[in-house]
Amino acid sequence: MRCSACGHDNPLGARFCGQCGSPLGAETSPAGPAPGAAQLPATPEVARPSTAVLTRAEPVAYVGFWVRFLAFLIDTAIVWLGAALLSGLLWAAGLQGFPGNAFP
Repeated sequence: MRCSACGHDNPLGARFCGQCGSPLGAETSPAGPAPGAAQLPATPEVARPSTAVLTRAEPVAYVGFWVRFLAFLIDTAIVWLGAALLSGLLWAAGLQGFPGNAFP
């Protein structure tokens, strides 16, 4: 079924165009609604996403396994140092553990 708005070929049985989203199927008659039919409010124009393709100015180069591995090691060291610092501060404040802790 061809869309009357954009000309896109859609599969049979589709209710809306897969390209532009316009309704497919029975076209409304130019004469208007039948006399005595309830008037429905006009639907507002739906904002459609831009068809422009987002591209980067320059492609991002692959950094490499060893550089990423080194960054992982540095991040791990930072987390361990932060945990050790927090643990030392809690120990200095006298908060060594929960009451009844098996490790005094």
